[in-house]
Amino acid sequence: MKFCTNKNNNSDIKQIIDSQVKVCWEEWLENTNTLIDTLFIFDFLFYNPNGESMSESDLEDKRPEWKDCILPRMKSSDFVFLFTSEWYEVMYDKRTKAFDFVLCDRPPELSEDTNMFAATTGLAYPMRIALVSLIRPIRTMQQITADLEQKVRIPFEMTVRATHQGVCHELYKLVCKMAKEVDLWQERFDLLLDTTLCEDCIEEKDGLYQSDDYKAARDWNPGKECNLGGCSYSSTAWDTCNLYKKQDDAFDTVN
Repeated sequence: MKFCTNKNNNSDIKQIIDSQVKVCWEEWLENTNTLIDTLFIFDFLFYNPNGESMSESDLEDKRPEWKDCILPRMKSSDFVFLFTSEWYEVMYDKRTKAFDFVLCDRPPELSEDTNMFAATTGLAYPMRIALVSLIRPIRTMQQITADLEQKVRIPFEMTVRATHQGVCHELYKLVCKMAKEVDLWQERFDLLLDTTLCEDCIEEKDGLYQSDDYKAARDWNPGKECNLGGCSYSSTAWDTCNLYKKQDDAFDTVN
C-alpha cells in the first residue's frame, strides 16, 4: 500500500496522515501513463449538494493550479473522489471532455495499492475529519497488531488492510490460525500421553509445556536429548509422522 501527494500541496495532508498511522510515502508520479488506483481531492470546487458537471476547460479556468498536476491524474486514475463538504465520485468522459461529480451514497475507501491525495489549499475542519475517517481501518489494524504482539505468544502475521472489510478478513484468518494451533497442540500432547517415554523426556516435555519458549516447545521431539533407550518413539519416527508434516494452510485461501 503506497501513498503520495501533489508537489504544490499547501495543505497538511501528509502531516495529518503521519500523525495517525505509519504508511509508505512515494513521490507524486509525473508520468500520467502510469495507472493509479485512487485519487482523493480536497477542495471547495462547488457548492451544489446534488453534484455538478463541468467541462475540462471550465475546470482548468476555475483551478489553473490543477493544470499540470491534478487535472491529468483526474483523467487517468482508476477512481477519483472529490471532497467539498460531501464526497463526490468524479467521472471523466473522453468524448465530451467533461467531468461529472456524482454524490456518493457512502464514503469511499482507500485502495490496497496506490492512493494519491491532492489539495492546493489548507484543509477545512470537515475535510480533516473526512481524511482521518479514510485512514481509520489502517489505524485500527496497526493498533490491534501492536497490542497482540504484546499479549500473544504464538507467532503471527497480519497484513495491514485499507478497508474495514479487509480488517475483518485478517482477524478472521488470525482466529482460524489460532484455533488450528490449539488443535495441533492438543493432538500433540494427547499422543504423548499414550507414548512410553523415558524419565528424561518426560521431565523435558513437562518443562517445555509450561515454558514461555513457544518455538522450542513446538520443535521438541521425544528422544531428541536422551539415548532413546526408554522411548517407544525415536526422533526419526516422530519427524516422519504424517500428523505433523507441514501442510498448506487452507485458511489463507479464504476470500
